[in-house]
Amino acid sequence: FVYKSFFTQDGHEQDLLFLIDGMALIVEAKASKRDEPRREPDKAYPLILSNFEETIQKGYDQAYRVKSKFISKEPLRIYRDEQLKKHVIDIRTKNYHSAFSIVVTLERFGQIQTDLSGLLEIYDNDEFPWSVCIDDLEIFLLQLEKLGKNKSHLMSFLSLREKLHGRIITADELEVCGAFINEKLTAKELNSDATVFALTPDLTDIFDQ
Repeated sequence: FVYKSFFTQDGHEQDLLFLIDGMALIVEAKASKRDEPRREPDKAYPLILSNFEETIQKGYDQAYRVKSKFISKEPLRIYRDEQLKKHVIDIRTKNYHSAFSIVVTLERFGQIQTDLSGLLEIYDNDEFPWSVCIDDLEIFLLQLEKLGKNKSHLMSFLSLREKLHGRIITADELEVCGAFINEKLTAKELNSDATVFALTPDLTDIFDQ
């Protein structure tokens, strides 16, 4: 089931919700009016932080409004209108074993997007979302489809991805995606909390090919 531009019982408008076989994907799409970077650090950082908060932080906060229902197993009521008069469905969130937040951006933010642990503030009962530029998302999904991968592979990626924040060095999200497809990043490797993964440009060769 796919729900687009819907309202919840709290009166919040949300972008996208995908429900499939016990998995919920909560997607928020964001774009910023990003200015050119400044050379002077004292002026550059506030600008970077402002753009980050406008897009990724805001997208995460909006996605959490829905994800929190799945975390607490509270029913999610979906409406077509802001006045909450056109009721669509009540979703029994307890029937979903996995819920993932995805913040899709128009721009790429480099390292602060691939590793959200530096700037993103998340709720205590939540995990980091996956934040990805729309072009990288399309490339990754098309590659999965070409390789004959299914939704279980996507769920494995999302589970792995949320654990990589604070432990990854790369400014290119496709290096992460390529490492997953090539099995250079696996759940087994993540068992060691001390491991930091420094990714390399050759991991994107599969997409170039």
